[in-house]
Amino acid sequence: MTFQSGETNKAVLSGFTIQNGVASDWGGGIIITNSSPIVENNVVRWNEAVNYHGGGVFIHGVNSSPKIRNNTIIENKAQTSGGGIDLDDNSTATITKNIIKNNTALQMGGGICVVHSKPKIDNNQIIYNHSGINGEGGGGGINICHYSFPTITNNTISNNTTGDGGGIIVVDNSNATITGNTITYNTASRGGGIIIHPLCSASIEKNTITNNTVVWDGGGICLCTASSTIQGNTIGNNEAALGGGIVIRDESNPIITGNTINNNTAKEGEGGGIWLFGKSSATIFSNNITNNKALANFGGGIFVSIDSSVKYSNGTLWPRNNVPPATEGTNTYSNNTHEGGQRTLGADVFFLSEEPVVQYTLTTSVSPSDRGYITLNPDGGTYDAGTQVTLTAKGNNSYDIFAYWDTGTEYLYENPVSITMDGDKTMTAVFRHYQFLGVGISDYQNDDLDFLNLGPTYSVQSMQDLYNHYKYEFNSNYIIENSDATKSYILDKIKQDGMMYTEPEDITFFYFAGHGGYNINDGPWIDAYDYSIKMDDLVNSLNYHQGTVVVLLDSCGSGGFIGKGGQTDEFNSSVYNQEVINAFNRKTIYRSNLVQPKYQVLTACTSAQDALFYSPIGSDEAWGVFTAYYRAGCDYPNYISLPADSNADSAVSLHEAFLYINDNTHNSLPSLDQDVQIYPYGSDFPVMEY
Repeated sequence: MTFQSGETNKAVLSGFTIQNGVASDWGGGIIITNSSPIVENNVVRWNEAVNYHGGGVFIHGVNSSPKIRNNTIIENKAQTSGGGIDLDDNSTATITKNIIKNNTALQMGGGICVVHSKPKIDNNQIIYNHSGINGEGGGGGINICHYSFPTITNNTISNNTTGDGGGIIVVDNSNATITGNTITYNTASRGGGIIIHPLCSASIEKNTITNNTVVWDGGGICLCTASSTIQGNTIGNNEAALGGGIVIRDESNPIITGNTINNNTAKEGEGGGIWLFGKSSATIFSNNITNNKALANFGGGIFVSIDSSVKYSNGTLWPRNNVPPATEGTNTYSNNTHEGGQRTLGADVFFLSEEPVVQYTLTTSVSPSDRGYITLNPDGGTYDAGTQVTLTAKGNNSYDIFAYWDTGTEYLYENPVSITMDGDKTMTAVFRHYQFLGVGISDYQNDDLDFLNLGPTYSVQSMQDLYNHYKYEFNSNYIIENSDATKSYILDKIKQDGMMYTEPEDITFFYFAGHGGYNINDGPWIDAYDYSIKMDDLVNSLNYHQGTVVVLLDSCGSGGFIGKGGQTDEFNSSVYNQEVINAFNRKTIYRSNLVQPKYQVLTACTSAQDALFYSPIGSDEAWGVFTAYYRAGCDYPNYISLPADSNADSAVSLHEAFLYINDNTHNSLPSLDQDVQIYPYGSDFPVMEY
């Protein structure tokens, strides 16, 4: 049915059933364009606007002022808006005493959609309508948008569903007068009864807004950046996650007066009756606020966030006290509860205070203190809880090497390292030094002891070069040769270096190439240029080094320094290490030994064997077999790969070096009676890294 020729109210459509109409664009049942007929006492059902607006009735045009009254408009459908009725383009219809039921719009306005129009909607039943898909859409009952100014009075708007505004939505620069309506049992994601969007306003007066339910906020009314007057309403038994009765959010500035706000529930958050947040400021006076509940949080009656405020009727601010403001005196409160039913301080009115920012202190230090410094990002030392801080430890010198972070409860090896400030923390950057002290003696004071092939001299020089290529720079890489290598100088040098330069995390490599020996009475010794250095003397001097000491001995009888007198086979490390310890628990005339936790030891042979120094055919140099294969396992003189690194972790451990030297010695020189010894057996301590 179409009215489009300027018909006046003398044109009457009455008593018809208009059904099963299908329009490809708008107006599935009735189209009224620039006309003002009377449409009354009809049944308009099962019609559809396939692509656009107005499933049941479409009213369009500035000259359209029809009267739509006493009709039953049911089960119509629109693709976009106005499942029951759609008003568009300055139309000014009067819509009264209709039953508008079970209509659907896939976007907005399940019952009625008002677009750029100014209708009067009075005394209708707008019930069981739906708009939107999958929780989207707006205005299950009525959608008001795009510069519309309707008057909505004395209607029953109930059991409608949508995304925003189960009963009514006002959006897009519109202003509505909503008076005397019963708005009940509507459901939505937000604004169960009414939602007012930004740049809009409404006068909401003398309505009954009850039993509406939303998923998120504003069971009864939700104001979003809106200025409205809410006066004389009954707002009760509405439910929301936040703000069971009224939500005032995002810089909204309403006046709320003369209302009964009771039995509303915030199921998951704050504000059973009223919830303010987002820089909003409401004037609230002369209301009866009773029996509202904030089940999980604060403010059963009213909740006000940190950035929002409440004003007296004269415009001054309420004090931020968690009680009804006694000096305001015109609102009444009773039986509001929060925090699961408690009538404690703030149950009626709760102002969220400016909570002190939780801060934690990060204390840093360097050990030893003269070896480095720490940078922090962000800079500071005191941080808000949850701040992530990146710490970088840097050495003062190239040989000040970062070892680890000591937190007091654990060690962290990453550098830089990031931590989360969830408490006061202490971080100590521990630095270490590496030292190499080598002794090689080919020319002895006693000429009978001279090495004709100069093997020890070449060996110590090559070891010095090897450790010049270590992953970390050594703060000391020093060798003593021949006549300089007197007993007193060797022992004093070891002792002085330990006293002056070492800390508990430092690592010292001590290497010796030359003569040595062992007997049951004297124990093991190494021969300095002039006198022998027995075990007690050597160990006493090495003990001045506070950190780990790696001892590499390429000399005859050197296994005696760790109590090994026979050939070593592959077997359980704990058995091997216990055997070594037992050897030093026997009653002997020497009391010190290298079987201590601080020592990592490789010796060229057992206490009963000789260590071979030889000169390969065609070479002018000579070296010990032990030293030669130790260096080969570390890729001397190429310094690229690590052949002894059997587990491919980019480092040669003490045990890997032990296996490599032993295997190559026995494979290359099967007739040589020389078995490398180790303490502790199975050690993964790295002796070479590039």
